[in-house]
Amino acid sequence: MALSGSNPDSIGQGLSFFNSRSVSKFAASRSGNKLAALTGSGVTETGLSAPGSSVETVDARTSLVGLDYDALNYLWLATSSQVIVNSRPLQASWLTGQSIVDFALSPEGSRAALVVANGGTNQVLVAPVIRNDSGEPIGLAAPISISSDIENAVRLSWFDNVTVAILNSEPDQASISLVSIGGTTRIIQAVADVNSLVALGDGSNLYALKESGELVVYRGSFWSSLESSISAIAVAR
Repeated sequence: MALSGSNPDSIGQGLSFFNSRSVSKFAASRSGNKLAALTGSGVTETGLSAPGSSVETVDARTSLVGLDYDALNYLWLATSSQVIVNSRPLQASWLTGQSIVDFALSPEGSRAALVVANGGTNQVLVAPVIRNDSGEPIGLAAPISISSDIENAVRLSWFDNVTVAILNSEPDQASISLVSIGGTTRIIQAVADVNSLVALGDGSNLYALKESGELVVYRGSFWSSLESSISAIAVAR
């Protein structure tokens, strides 16, 4: 596992706690002091500062396309057909008939970006988050499409509050597009065989986890290798 945006001691404890588990996705909340991981037993939640001191299985699902905390420390789960918060599916009738391929929350938690498949074509949609008076997410409003020029979007992450990094895995033409909502698109060099794409959300570093377990980072104008044998990556917000 690799965790960006947290202190080294927390990372070390988390690695030790999850060492005996096969972790495919995880999420972390610094303000809420929470760490959630998707394993073969479902979604497990524990403390970020002291992983393992208190452990709770919060969801029995073992297959998810998205796992994230928002700015108010709500844990979001995305399956191929629905988005779930507090064990309740969010209201999003526009998702009917579409399959969710990837999911990411904006850094401030006001919007969700999704790669969805419909009729053999993938597109990227951005939907406003609907919350009740207590701040609890209850739905996703009608989305807009931001991927008209992207042939085969498969992975995404919020590069900053208004820009989504989108991986296009078209054979022999892999690229990453930085798409600003209602604005410009910038294409950067991509890396091959990307399994996960994670950005810090502040417009700086962009991380890619390759299928081989190699973790690489894009800084400035090129990619460089950071670690190997990594199973999952996340940003602690």
